[in-house]
Amino acid sequence: MQNLINDAKNLISLDKNCDINKVKIWIVASSQDAAIKQTAENLRQYFSGLGADVDANISVKNMRMKYETRIIQEKILAADVVLMLAATPGVSAKAIDICHKLKGKSEGFGKILVYIPTEFSAGSIGRLLAIYKANTHFINKIEFVEPLENNKNFYSNCLGDVIALQGQKTMEQKMNKKIKPTIAIVTALPIEFASAMAIVEDYEQIQIREEGKAFLKLALGKVAASCGNQHSVVIGMSGVGNNLATQLATNLLEKYPSIEIVLMVGIAGGVPDIKNPKAHVRLGDVVVSGREGVIQFDLGKYKDGQFERIQSPRPPSSTWLLACEADTTLIKNTQKKYWQYIDELCKSMHVNRPAKGPLREEPWLEGEKSLSHPKDPSRTSKRPKLFIGAIGSSNSVIKDKKYRDKLKNEYKVMAVEMEGSGIADATWKAEKGYLIIRGICDYSNEDKNKDWQEYAAIVAAAFTKYLIESMPVTVPST
Repeated sequence: MQNLINDAKNLISLDKNCDINKVKIWIVASSQDAAIKQTAENLRQYFSGLGADVDANISVKNMRMKYETRIIQEKILAADVVLMLAATPGVSAKAIDICHKLKGKSEGFGKILVYIPTEFSAGSIGRLLAIYKANTHFINKIEFVEPLENNKNFYSNCLGDVIALQGQKTMEQKMNKKIKPTIAIVTALPIEFASAMAIVEDYEQIQIREEGKAFLKLALGKVAASCGNQHSVVIGMSGVGNNLATQLATNLLEKYPSIEIVLMVGIAGGVPDIKNPKAHVRLGDVVVSGREGVIQFDLGKYKDGQFERIQSPRPPSSTWLLACEADTTLIKNTQKKYWQYIDELCKSMHVNRPAKGPLREEPWLEGEKSLSHPKDPSRTSKRPKLFIGAIGSSNSVIKDKKYRDKLKNEYKVMAVEMEGSGIADATWKAEKGYLIIRGICDYSNEDKNKDWQEYAAIVAAAFTKYLIESMPVTVPST
């Protein structure tokens, strides 16, 4: 045993990440088989000799008793790592039961290493452990009972498994401690996610699957600030609809309490106004949620045959909105920088500003009727114009001119989309800020198609980068 311990110590000394000193380990084995019990005792001595804090109680008298089940769960929760020698059908069945009951408790389930005979892998025991996603290791049954001198690889493999598990936990702790994004960008579609990814630097994509919580596929990166520092940003894709947007925003705010603002960035249908050039939204323009907030126009009640909207708009972040309002003036002087971002994104993503199709700009088509855009001297040809105003939100796609104009007349909306009110609700409950940034890809009418979606996603992402850069980086108070 001592030679085995010395060899392990020499191996551990070569890598500081392999240290298991004071790691709390509990070894589970049935007392019904003397040979297996001896193997568990050998493991206890082995890990104790390496500096681990190993529970002296290594056997379980009756794995089927409810009392023993409670004791097992308590010991698992108290340990850092649990080695469960499930060499017999009875103990294997109990391993399944324990994994099933602890699956919703990440602090318990993720620390169990289950060792079962290879012959169980093809049966119901192996299938159930796979369903529960247990950390299962299949070994030859002889390894459970073979004398120490003939079974050195088993102990070395167990050490490797413990080190790997501890290394994974340490990495997760470092990640959680290291990453403190202050800005979250939520997108709904792949083209929106790709455009948002293109504005961040030094990004890495991560996948987070915590027991009892939603699966998250995110991107983490940096966006430069004008002051010379960098903003830390997390980007996620929710899928289409307010419910999914609420869920992702809530998950992000729970995962990263450091988030101060949630930006919903992507495409939307425009609500044009031919009679008012200052409010006439066109393809490729950008609309940002204003002081009116996001108006969920499908939330309400029907009374006497009439629909009454009951939702009260939640205003966006005052800090970011003020910066946005300032940009409507400043962008006239620095618009070349914003345009540069658009051109760079279009080039890197191989996207061109559409010139043809049913939604071409001149003449502006709406059904069979050909209309001309009102003259607007503040516009630059083939460049987006920034609007700040009310954005309508619902869980339905709007492809109806009459209904679109009804929304314009009733709520003064400049764009319609399907995620904004979900973001507003999630951030309001978390007492955080939000802002909706939308590139216009159609006119919310019967001519609706996808021709402008890629370009609209790019102009929204480019303005998001321009806006983030103008904001100072949050520094800890002193």
